[in-house]
Amino acid sequence: MRLGRLPHSEALLAAFPRHFAAAPPPPSIPCPAWAPKLVQNDTLPTCTVAGLCNDARAKAAAAGFDPVWEDQDGLAFYAALAGCDATLAAIQATDGLDMLAVLDRAGTQGFRIGASVHAPVGFGLDVTDRAAIASGIASHQAVYLGVDLTQGDMLASGAWTDAAPGPLEGGHCILAAGYTGLTDAD
Repeated sequence: MRLGRLPHSEALLAAFPRHFAAAPPPPSIPCPAWAPKLVQNDTLPTCTVAGLCNDARAKAAAAGFDPVWEDQDGLAFYAALAGCDATLAAIQATDGLDMLAVLDRAGTQGFRIGASVHAPVGFGLDVTDRAAIASGIASHQAVYLGVDLTQGDMLASGAWTDAAPGPLEGGHCILAAGYTGLTDAD
């Protein structure tokens, strides 16, 4: 996996509207049956665009649709934002994108998925609060999250933890679209 989430601006994050849930989240939400798309994130720093693609897929699946997706749509979006050619070599030479810049561009200019254009709604939430994450998933079908990974996380075959050993390896974008519970035991 190639990491590709660049550090974000704290000021820009603070300017995003905060997610507010009027009701507590359900105890669990099953993960969607569809498999996430990588947008070549196994070799390219495209996790932010893969997350955006999968967010659109989660919302479409909740409405009963399966959008037609070609990696080239995501790579073209990535290249336009990174200011590089939409070639594998040019994208490989970049270090990734700022998630907030990805959300801003997609929200203001749209994000092409086949014949349709997705315009996500960005909001901030406390990523240390499981109930806030669960509420975001419950009300928006998925949440687009940035995480910092250590070398230990990159070597682990299981779940990422906040206690993985080693220095910081880099930032990664993930999409959370379901959960089994709200406690450490889940």
